[in-house]
Amino acid sequence: MHATLSHAHLSLLSKRIELRRLFTTYGLVSIALSFVGAFGPIYLMRLGYSLTDILIFFFLTAVIKVIVLPFVFKAMHTIGSNRLMVIGIVFFIAHFILFATLSSQFWPLWILAFTKAIGNACYYGAYRVNFAVAHTKEKTGSQAAFAQSMILTLGIFAPLAGGLVSYFWSVSGVYLAAVILFIFAGIVIWNAPQEVINKIKFRNIPKGAALKDYLSNFSYSFSGLADLFVWPILISLIIPSYVGIGAIGTLFALLSIIVTIYVGKRIDSKIKKHRFLGYGVSVNFIYNVGRLFATTTPHLVGLGFLSALGGSLVAVSYDKRYFTNAAKKYWLEYLYAQEVANALPWIIYFPILIAASLYLTTSQLLYVGVLITIPFIFGTLLIRRSK
Repeated sequence: MHATLSHAHLSLLSKRIELRRLFTTYGLVSIALSFVGAFGPIYLMRLGYSLTDILIFFFLTAVIKVIVLPFVFKAMHTIGSNRLMVIGIVFFIAHFILFATLSSQFWPLWILAFTKAIGNACYYGAYRVNFAVAHTKEKTGSQAAFAQSMILTLGIFAPLAGGLVSYFWSVSGVYLAAVILFIFAGIVIWNAPQEVINKIKFRNIPKGAALKDYLSNFSYSFSGLADLFVWPILISLIIPSYVGIGAIGTLFALLSIIVTIYVGKRIDSKIKKHRFLGYGVSVNFIYNVGRLFATTTPHLVGLGFLSALGGSLVAVSYDKRYFTNAAKKYWLEYLYAQEVANALPWIIYFPILIAASLYLTTSQLLYVGVLITIPFIFGTLLIRRSK
């Protein structure tokens, strides 16, 4: 049973407590995901799955998520957003256990897609609702930066640790270690007090000016899709060992935290705060073009710096606008539409690559996967800024 406090009577102290629990859970889940990091598609390939099989897995994940999202947002009122985050974590645990036993059981990939999709829809949908409710409006940027920097601080060595565990134990061991973190994350948020979420009314989904925000989120999601599939495999062609891949991931995180802390402090100030998103988009463009020419480890190190700089500038400043724009009358409907906008690029991107995989070599397919995301980097700029 969840608390029935109104938003107006939720004290600043209780907001801070709620945010700490929320960030702790978010941090533990993010660390667990960082443990496996880029291993997913590489692991599937090394188990003998074709590129087409893996692409279909990602496509099915997106389709199932879009189908499930309306039911997730309807359930916010009856189940509560904290409990939905835990349900999402339970499905993540199921997904990781399936991955951990995949080498011996060879589960159908649609089962893995199902658990991943439900986990993603419940966990991230409920997290964004929780953050929108609990955040202090004047400090959205610094609070988002705190979440981001805490995750990076705690998880800075997670990719390397995952690589070492896979080397001395197995990749299955990495997934099982991550399951333990998921369990702790669920415990933290399960009994946390929360507000009652009103019933969602899909007819009230904001339109008009909000369409720019949805298109921006669509573009933001599309521009990052290469990181899910293409880029991990390209890195594995340069650095074949899991330990090396994990070390590169740790380097990326180390560079990111420095930039994230700086941006978080500046984003709430009045000085040039609107320029950070543009700077980040420009750096991301250079980074993505550079990925097309990466062939050596020094190249990856240089790209890691660009990724850290551009990613941090975009993520923190984008979240500032995202949650500021969500703080309107139909905020729940707005967040639902944004979750759909975030998932739709998967349904477009992966079928394109599935079709291309029938005609292109592996190398050609991977570079096409990077290339087609580049134009969408600039669409991120469409998100409205507060006046």
